[in-house]
Amino acid sequence: MVKLTVNQDDLTSYHIYYGDELGRPGTLLTFFHWPGIPKGHRGTSEATSTSFLIPDDSLDYWINRFKDKKIE
Repeated sequence: MVKLTVNQDDLTSYHIYYGDELGRPGTLLTFFHWPGIPKGHRGTSEATSTSFLIPDDSLDYWINRFKDKKIE
């Protein structure tokens, strides 16, 4: 986690930033924290997947990490 702020559009929720250790541009992914919000539905304006770019020489590391965490 790089940064935790208040959501400026909804002061009752947080805006959470994740990225590399320095928060460099191109590494950030952000989320809004709304406890109890209904589950979303696939369709217009709904993100259904996220992709990450990794260095070629780190592929074995990530495959093993996902296996260790039981992530398919």
